Amino acid sequence: MDNIVIELEDGKYVYTFSDKTGAQTVTRNGEVWSNETGNNFLLAMAMKIEELEAKVDDCVYVIEEVVSKNPTSCDSRLVSFLEENKQ
Repeated sequence: MDNIVIELEDGKYVYTFSDKTGAQTVTRNGEVWSNETGNNFLLAMAMKIEELEAKVDDCVYVIEEVVSKNPTSCDSRLVSFLEENKQ
């Protein structure tokens, strides 16, 4: 497993999991807010968020390919999805 870093609320909250130590910390506005080491529920949620973010990235890639090849015939929902998920 790799390190996991998840930012929420435009970076206000940052969850970090260290694969080397198993430490889980949450910072709020850059300050340590909570030590969650050993909280397997939180780790499972973080792993699911990473998995889902990777799937969204894959979808964005495929949609970009489709739109770039046929921009005039694409459903406007595809273009809206791309605009909302640009990183």
